[in-house]
Amino acid sequence: MPLPRELVLLRIAVLVWSIGSGVVPAQSQWTAAGAPFKQSPVQQVVSSPGGDRIWFCSRLALDSGNWSEDNSILEYTNGQWDTIGTFPAPLIYSAVEYHDTLLIASAYQLIDDGTTDVRIAYWNGGEWKRYGSVPSGPVRRLRVLEDTLYAIGGMDTLDGRFVNGIGKRVGGQWEPVGQPFEDQDASFLDAVALDGDLYAVCYAYTGDE
Repeated sequence: MPLPRELVLLRIAVLVWSIGSGVVPAQSQWTAAGAPFKQSPVQQVVSSPGGDRIWFCSRLALDSGNWSEDNSILEYTNGQWDTIGTFPAPLIYSAVEYHDTLLIASAYQLIDDGTTDVRIAYWNGGEWKRYGSVPSGPVRRLRVLEDTLYAIGGMDTLDGRFVNGIGKRVGGQWEPVGQPFEDQDASFLDAVALDGDLYAVCYAYTGDE
């Protein structure tokens, strides 16, 4: 079965490896994709559900060369590079497309609107907008699993509800997923779905360890 084109990010160099069939030719070589700007450290590489775009979540310096003043999401499509908006957060942890909308997550304030609780934002076609309230803790991953959006990280609350590191989007608001480590401080790293069940990896602190 033919394999699709794959893009792999190694440190701050983006390389493209074209594979034409299930058997890798002996002369296959990595070819530079020509990523612009300065980017480091890369947190996640995400493709769109349709497979026509790729987003790079990292710390990205644009023309000013300043890491923290003009960060952006780097997008690769049809062999071309572009950026999507700008924001004050120095590092983006995750991105995902959910119901045709691009969302991003960070441990830092994403919108300079006088608040301190915007760690998840969405792109409305012209600017980044808040996507619920996350007053503390990093949001390390956004995942769409079986058409449900999950926020995963070290946040205590989402939209004022105690989630202890993992929440899901239901009816336009964030809700907790069960009661993970209710008497402990949990910090989730990632989650996947398998056979209808949710599997997550995390650190849990009891205060004694």
